[in-house]
Amino acid sequence: MTTSQTPTAPDLPVLAGVVSREDPVAVARVAAQEAARRGCGLRFVQVVPPGTTPEERAEADELTFDAALRALHGRSRVSFTFETVAGDPASVLVDRSGAASLLVVGADVPHGGPAVARWCREHAACEVLTVGGEPGT
Repeated sequence: MTTSQTPTAPDLPVLAGVVSREDPVAVARVAAQEAARRGCGLRFVQVVPPGTTPEERAEADELTFDAALRALHGRSRVSFTFETVAGDPASVLVDRSGAASLLVVGADVPHGGPAVARWCREHAACEVLTVGGEPGT
């Protein structure tokens, strides 16, 4: 008889979901802290809108990479990867949440913009931690 093993939390990385045009620093910082605390890896997923120019994508990647390096400073034992995806942020992050122990996302902007954090909290396959915004968002 064989049994399949479900990955344990340390086997699954923390997913830092960064939406284009948002400041990734707070998300990166909290995600790095959680990965270090949980003893797991960290996966940065930068989501840009479809049709993003190569220059805009490079700028978004640079901002996320810079935020990640600052957040990971002093945490040499946290392994990390980067991915940039064009698409709907909520859909991309929920899709990737199946292979994560925790999804860290920025808070939704009150009275405007897509409700990415709310969608993730309602549909993600893992725990979701929202960073920033008003208390209770």
